Amino acid sequence: MTVVVKKESCRKDAYASRKGDFILRAIRRLAFSCFFSFVTIQAAFSEVPTSPAWLEAFDAVAEVLIQSNQPPGIAIAIVTPERLVALKTKGVRQLGQEQFIDEDTIFRVCSLSKCCTSALIAQLAARGRLDLEAPIGCYLPDVQVSNPVHTRALKVKHLLAHTTGLPRCSLELEAYRRQSFKMLVKRLKAVNAISTPGKIHQYQNVLYSLLGPIVERVTQQRFTTHLRESLLEPLGIHCYALSEQAYASCGNMAYPHLRSRCGLLGNHYKVHEPSSYYDNILPAAGMGFSIKGMATLLQAFMGGYPTLLDSELLAKCHSPVALVSKGNKGCRKQQCHCRRKITEYYGLGWRIRHLKNPSYSYHYHGGMVDGYTSWMGFSKEKNIGIVVLMNASKSRLPAMLGYSFFKMLFDKDHQLTEGCVERYKALVDVTKYSISKAGD
Repeated sequence: MTVVVKKESCRKDAYASRKGDFILRAIRRLAFSCFFSFVTIQAAFSEVPTSPAWLEAFDAVAEVLIQSNQPPGIAIAIVTPERLVALKTKGVRQLGQEQFIDEDTIFRVCSLSKCCTSALIAQLAARGRLDLEAPIGCYLPDVQVSNPVHTRALKVKHLLAHTTGLPRCSLELEAYRRQSFKMLVKRLKAVNAISTPGKIHQYQNVLYSLLGPIVERVTQQRFTTHLRESLLEPLGIHCYALSEQAYASCGNMAYPHLRSRCGLLGNHYKVHEPSSYYDNILPAAGMGFSIKGMATLLQAFMGGYPTLLDSELLAKCHSPVALVSKGNKGCRKQQCHCRRKITEYYGLGWRIRHLKNPSYSYHYHGGMVDGYTSWMGFSKEKNIGIVVLMNASKSRLPAMLGYSFFKMLFDKDHQLTEGCVERYKALVDVTKYSISKAGD
């Protein structure tokens, strides 16, 4: 009888904890909404995005968001195609250890890996070594889905744009259970298509990773070797990890953390065991770079290295291919930031987001794997970009920083100044006081 009472008590405690976390998350969302509602048109809008005054204003906003979320570690870089404008690192590589994040600390960059893979594929296509319009059977004859007609219609560009016609995140669970990539490829025969290739956007990781074997077949090199020789070394990038073994031996790794619970003034994280699962889907989500390396890659993606990635090649990657429907998790209205119509497309390894009232657009990609979150974006109009890496998952902080960055660039109704930042800090302090008093 006593055991039952204990179980009931545990259930009630767990329910109360979940309910408390839900309430705290709701209060935090309300606080962020109030924060952005305080904003008014300011003279600072005329500042150049790379000016000290503008960067100081954004840094103030970033600091408020970081303090509110309290991640273990985070790194932010702002770049133009020509130079590194700003770099900020904060926090530790591992909770409980005094090993601080620096510009050479390696993070898993999650789905930002897709941008690197698309650049490699576009390079090969520009050199005439690979045809984006060719069926994947020309390069991988053993790959088959359930319908032979569908297999013959499946092209390389469909892998890049996530328009394969197969269900969203096909075989993701099997990959997470560490099945070998060869076994995953064999299992594709059991996956039933939901549309013909090229019709609808359905986000993929396993299918996107087929681009790795395609690169290997065309170049007669390992994917990692070709990536290193064709992209990383020419850009002078030396801090990277392309396997779990490389992570473990690098000596300056940001350890993964999972959020254990959510509080009003921050999240609570615990160290997570590094996973080798992502080695199976390296071209889609398994690469690791330092913030300095990702800043250099973003410069290249923006056209800063025309001898390596020319404008025509980049235009092909950045052009819209598939509309991301509102029902897809890849496109949704951001409650605190985007209470307006959003139209989102997917190109070749990049998302393109168009907003109205005011009208502006930017290219971006985000990502999250166990213990890490990342976000990267740039504006062609303003010729500036941002990349955020964090060693914790289940947090929208990197995306919030990215959205805030572009709202400050374009939206006069969301220019953030010292006054509204101070009001937001005061709001958070008042809420903290009220909750602490209630808990006493």
